[in-house]
Amino acid sequence: MNKILAGLIFLAIIPMPHDYYWILRSLVFMGCVYFFFHDRERFSDIGKWALAICAVVYNPFIPFYLGKPVWVIINLVSGFFFLSIAKFKES
Repeated sequence: MNKILAGLIFLAIIPMPHDYYWILRSLVFMGCVYFFFHDRERFSDIGKWALAICAVVYNPFIPFYLGKPVWVIINLVSGFFFLSIAKFKES
């Protein structure tokens, strides 16, 4: 699931329809909440904070409207974060 979320986040770097971004926000938010509560014992305190911040940034209920350049940076950071979770879970 981590690799799928990372791929969807990286895909958001290119221009996509508005609905894609709303669906992405929802999926990433649900993924963060799932990992926070389901795999809580596997994460350090920093990992838990990163998941919480990611959930807040991607929340679909009170969305942040930031410019495209800012979202590209956020998408790159969060995409690599989800890839690191996938690598961490494999080891």
